[in-house]
Amino acid sequence: MNTYNIKCEICGERLSIDPLTIGSQMGCRECGSVFNVPMTSVTSGMVDSGFWIQKYIGRGDVSEVFIAQQTSNKEKIFMKFLSPAVSGNNQAADSYISQLLVSRQFQHPNIIPALDSGMMSEHPFIAFAYVDAHSLNDLIHDEGPMEEKDALKIIIKATRPLRYVWEEFNTVHGAVKPSNIKVDDDGNVFLIDFCNNKRLLAAGGITLDGMNHSGTVADFMSPEQAKGFNELDCRSDIYSLGVTLFYLLTGQTPYTGTDTTQILEQHLSAPVPDILEHNTEISDDCVDLIYDMMAKDPDERILDWVELGSRIKPLLKRGKVGSQTNLDMLVEESKSSKKPVIIALVIIGFLLGMIALALIVGKKDPLPTPPKKPNTQSKIKKPKVIGTEIRSGKKKNTAPKKNTSPKKNSAPKNRTTIPRTIIQKVNAQTRRANSDPRYIIKAIRNLKVLRDKVETDNDKKYIDQEIKQLEAKQKKAMEDAFKDIDKAPEPEAPKK
Repeated sequence: MNTYNIKCEICGERLSIDPLTIGSQMGCRECGSVFNVPMTSVTSGMVDSGFWIQKYIGRGDVSEVFIAQQTSNKEKIFMKFLSPAVSGNNQAADSYISQLLVSRQFQHPNIIPALDSGMMSEHPFIAFAYVDAHSLNDLIHDEGPMEEKDALKIIIKATRPLRYVWEEFNTVHGAVKPSNIKVDDDGNVFLIDFCNNKRLLAAGGITLDGMNHSGTVADFMSPEQAKGFNELDCRSDIYSLGVTLFYLLTGQTPYTGTDTTQILEQHLSAPVPDILEHNTEISDDCVDLIYDMMAKDPDERILDWVELGSRIKPLLKRGKVGSQTNLDMLVEESKSSKKPVIIALVIIGFLLGMIALALIVGKKDPLPTPPKKPNTQSKIKKPKVIGTEIRSGKKKNTAPKKNTSPKKNSAPKNRTTIPRTIIQKVNAQTRRANSDPRYIIKAIRNLKVLRDKVETDNDKKYIDQEIKQLEAKQKKAMEDAFKDIDKAPEPEAPKK
């Protein structure tokens, strides 16, 4: 593995660096100052190989990125310098750079293409076109988690270049993550860095843990990439984009660990964490979307970019993101409208009281009735009742017959079959509760709302059975929790 030289920022002493010490602390043998070992020897202000390094942007898993200017035409570019920890393997580094340069053939307005490659200050570099935009990583760091609708807008815009490269070139991005997605002030979304960093590390026999560097490659990697599969399809990028959506809505990644291996193992087998624990404002439709994007088995994941777009567009078209007919929304609306309902009930009670008072007063002091006028007309013959008709001379009572037959649209009370729509709604709640015990209470509440809306006793009985099963499961979970508490050792008394 190649070493590289850096200068001490305090005394200027040249120090030889072992790439495996990147990210760790090191002391200068001349002045004794302590500093974190940088990934490369490139620094702002350097002029070399026809480039003027102007500003440090940030570091990734295997590289550092700067804004630079070409001295020949004064144009700004992005420059990505590879760490010697991976560039020491020439074959792996050349393969990595070749993958990045593939983006030169992409003709899409939302893709930042690679322009050229070369060597500078002992480090291989790749130059990219410059775009005045901020990475999603920086936006979340500076402003915090996004609103659901804003995050979905960015995600659906990111699907367009990803769909383009998959359908036109049968190519995946391989490193979809917030640092590789940029947004300008007009809301335009750009993708950069089409490559799979995992392949570069594997080819060089390097691990991120061995480099003392916790990057982001593992945080957003699909299970297929974690297993080392070389043949990937668009579903791998869909998984990584689902993790990105989770990050945009919560400000944190779904899985954490003390090292990269722990994070990769969670991508392979751990269930998707409950995003509502981090952000309760997310609609259930969006939660289901994230679960479907992050399914461990690619065959259970959202199929392609077309299907993903069709899932996101309905969420963006609603006035309020989320399903307005969703049971959870009904419950939340009932909670939020509790005070207005109480006020309305007080007003209605007051009006009913006033009406009752008026009736009581009316009975005690009835209004005088006008005297009856004397009947000067001749007595009318008593009508004869013939069947269901009433005749009085030649006149006929043309009042329509009273229809006593049941309405066609009303549901019969003795119907025995359960409508398919009710079964689907009940199954959706029970399935979610079975997969996530923390959802049981919410599922019970939603089923009770549904029970109050159905018409027949048979439907209500069916829903009550499911509610009882969930309540029993909830009771057992509580009993198990109390058992664990009883088994826990008592805390020691504080020492005097």
